[in-house]
Amino acid sequence: MNSEVSKGMLKLKVARVQAGMTQLALAHLAGVTPTFLSLAERGLVDATPEQRAALAKVLGVSATTLFRSVTPSARNPHPVVKPTQPVSA
Repeated sequence: MNSEVSKGMLKLKVARVQAGMTQLALAHLAGVTPTFLSLAERGLVDATPEQRAALAKVLGVSATTLFRSVTPSARNPHPVVKPTQPVSA
């Protein structure tokens, strides 16, 4: 799983907590298993488009907002570039 998916899934947990819902309640209402939801929140599995839509609907947000990936430029518009070390032969 790449870091972009992981960042998107973290938003899932934040939205759930802000909604005051437990994993069990959200899983039940969205039609997924609590185990799947736990794994998804930790970025260990990816949700299908249908699962994303169901989770977003229950949480009252758009799937695009909930699962929007974070691009490197959005995370850090001014990245620090470290000089490379010369390779010694």
